[in-house]
Amino acid sequence: MSAQILQELPGDLKNCGIQKHSKSFALASQLLNPAARHDVHAMYQLFRGMDDLADGCCRSSAAEMMFESLRDALQHQRPHAWLSAAHTAALAKLDDIGHRALLRLLDTLRADLTPARLETEDQLLRYCFGAAGTVGLILLPALGVRGARGRSSAAALGIAMQLSNIARDVVEDARLGRRYLPVSYFAHLPELHAIAACEPAALGECAPAVARVIALADKFYELALSGCHWIPTRNRWAVISATRIYRQIGWDIRSGLHAHSFATRVSVSAAAKLRCVVAAAVDVIAVRGVKIEPAPDHVPRGGAAFVESQTLAAIVQHLLTGMWSGSEPCPNALA
Repeated sequence: MSAQILQELPGDLKNCGIQKHSKSFALASQLLNPAARHDVHAMYQLFRGMDDLADGCCRSSAAEMMFESLRDALQHQRPHAWLSAAHTAALAKLDDIGHRALLRLLDTLRADLTPARLETEDQLLRYCFGAAGTVGLILLPALGVRGARGRSSAAALGIAMQLSNIARDVVEDARLGRRYLPVSYFAHLPELHAIAACEPAALGECAPAVARVIALADKFYELALSGCHWIPTRNRWAVISATRIYRQIGWDIRSGLHAHSFATRVSVSAAAKLRCVVAAAVDVIAVRGVKIEPAPDHVPRGGAAFVESQTLAAIVQHLLTGMWSGSEPCPNALA
């Protein structure tokens, strides 16, 4: 990677720390044990930098070259301008599926250089797995989980969180030329420019699709929570706290859908975050293990939805198997 290419790219990793970019994750990460916190912060910085590169450099040849050089470095464990000693140490703990997940994450974010326009729920779930389900798999060793234990739940949590992001960032994504809400979720598909401009009619068309994404996220959150017992106690508190806080984003959006709550970026209040942390502590302490709460509202159903033809666990296992065999395509390449 030449110095000239690096100069053409926006910012660098020192500006991608968890404290600056995610107050929700920053709070939850403070509950991790020190070793886990160090690795999670290093990983977050790297992933945030990759995500910012995709968001800030659509159709940029310089960004394509950066992703290519970074992929080569990660695949062959070579030095790279973006990889510090902390990144290298954290990455060295990955097993084979962790390395595969890392490359799948990079390929998914690289595909975002070409703005996504998803058609089906299947594509949506494949994208969420590539963009965030992979992160769950990558972080398992840092959290103290070894071997195959917890993989499905980790991937499910990443998928759920990415679905929350999609519900929250509909307008922001439209302004980048992206639409992650599948065409199949709409009775009438609004133009991206109308969503970006927050035209009431366009937001009204989006509202049922956003509600459906949140309902889908709820199902994956429940699957994720069911496997948290594999995580050591202290780190489990952090993970359940992050899960509850992020799930709250979707619930806050849903409670204000009638007023198009997703038109502005929704954030969870400090008081609500504290309640989530306390509730997570109760979950960890409870003798019966993790308490799984039902979604607070009716889950919309309709059509031949992808998740209605298979169990969520089977869907996650299918995505994991596809990544393991190398047969799983990048989501933006799907027909």
